[in-house]
Amino acid sequence: RPDISAWLATCSVELGLVQVAKQAVRQALRFEEDLSARTALELASVLLRFSDERQAPSQADRGPLYLSGRYASEAIAVARLAIKRQDVPQARLVLARALEMKGQLAEAAGELYGALEAFGRLGDTR
Repeated sequence: RPDISAWLATCSVELGLVQVAKQAVRQALRFEEDLSARTALELASVLLRFSDERQAPSQADRGPLYLSGRYASEAIAVARLAIKRQDVPQARLVLARALEMKGQLAEAAGELYGALEAFGRLGDTR
């Protein structure tokens, strides 16, 4: 089950087991048709957070756990899958931030714009 692989990836990321995390992400994506949107969004969010050194709770956590861009490619792939399953603004924000980390600024801006539009639709109660 890909949801189990996704949770294994999440735990591995949080423990600093980089190769295990990347393998578990690949395994989850291999059976993407069975991966839930909620689990994909959670995984993409964790991958993004640990790819941003500014998110490290302490200086000692930088490098071993938090490294800029470490899981950005994986976060992009998983966020795109989450959007394909259920297009929610949170998934577009994760995708935009991961794309920005990879230097794909034009595409990141487009995703950010899409997230803002989606947030606007959520607030529209006509």
